[in-house]
Amino acid sequence: MASFQKYTTKSGERWLFKMDIGKDPATGDRKSTTRRGFKRKSDAEKAAAKLLRELMTGEEKKEDITFEEVFNEWYEKHKRKIKPSTRYTKESKFRKHILPHFAKLKMKDITRAYCQKYVNDLADHMTSYKDYVIQANLVFKYAMRNDYLFKNPMGQIEYPMEEEQFLADNEKEMKFWEKDVFQKVISKGEQELPFRDYLMIRLFLVSGLRKGELSGLLETSLIEETNSVRVARTVFWRSKEFFLMTPKTKNSLRDVEVDEQTFKLLKQLVKMNKELRMVNGNPKVDKFLFPRQDLKPLRSAYPNDVLARLCKRIGVEDIGVHGLRHTHASMLFASGASMKDVQERLGHARLDTTMNLYTHITKERKQETTKKFVDYMTL
Repeated sequence: MASFQKYTTKSGERWLFKMDIGKDPATGDRKSTTRRGFKRKSDAEKAAAKLLRELMTGEEKKEDITFEEVFNEWYEKHKRKIKPSTRYTKESKFRKHILPHFAKLKMKDITRAYCQKYVNDLADHMTSYKDYVIQANLVFKYAMRNDYLFKNPMGQIEYPMEEEQFLADNEKEMKFWEKDVFQKVISKGEQELPFRDYLMIRLFLVSGLRKGELSGLLETSLIEETNSVRVARTVFWRSKEFFLMTPKTKNSLRDVEVDEQTFKLLKQLVKMNKELRMVNGNPKVDKFLFPRQDLKPLRSAYPNDVLARLCKRIGVEDIGVHGLRHTHASMLFASGASMKDVQERLGHARLDTTMNLYTHITKERKQETTKKFVDYMTL
């Protein structure tokens, strides 16, 4: 049976139909297909009847399937395996930068040259273009596995930018504060910001936490025996709803020790939160360490807004909240921490991620090491 639905486009009203097309022989799961773009319901009904006949006689013409149809079929299965935050990001990537270029094209008509031009155009406008290529390629690979294609046009493209150049570009864009600015923000921020906002910025600087990790901290995340905060969850907002999820990687589950003064201020914050809950009632919301007035976790934009105001008031460069994480890493290296120590503290899954991100800092350390060696040998 087919179901029919009317929808609106820029060109006017159109009709689509959805139909169950049987079981996937590889997985045993039911498969469905969606066909769009019919001007009248009667056209959609005729197309559905034709498809049904082809299915019943084994004459379905897979060569006429479009990229969008394959994407819908693939994504219906794929989205069940990923987190809501990842799902939201992936949907946005396809909607903005992939489907507009491929959606209405028949899979059989998509050529290597077309894919190469798509990749080249992306590379001209964004440094992170490779991820979009990888995402689009997932659909082509799915089409290959299901016999919609016999050759993958995306599998033969060439990247116009080398990986080393890609990493170098990222390095140039990385922003962080030197020690004097770090100390200025710590000392003057307390005078310029409300207590809760100041402590938020301070914790970013002394812990290197990601925004979602800090938002997900509960009052029970404080580990008094070691003056640590336990990172066990991250917050993701979509529209007016928030989701608590496990952190970015397995290595992101960690205890981050902070200085004694910061931990003392965090315990003071817990007392303030108790007063806030008394004023705002007692809704069924977890006891977040940095709650909003309604006791829900912080939205991701809030820390950047606070930081921007502070930087303007005290006259320092606004490097964004992720820049505070880079600043924390640079201070760790400057204090003598090893690459492995920094990796574990920041929660990177792989050591090479830390190395690639902080090449500019480690170069300085190597120069210092060489100087120490030369000084020693010439004594």
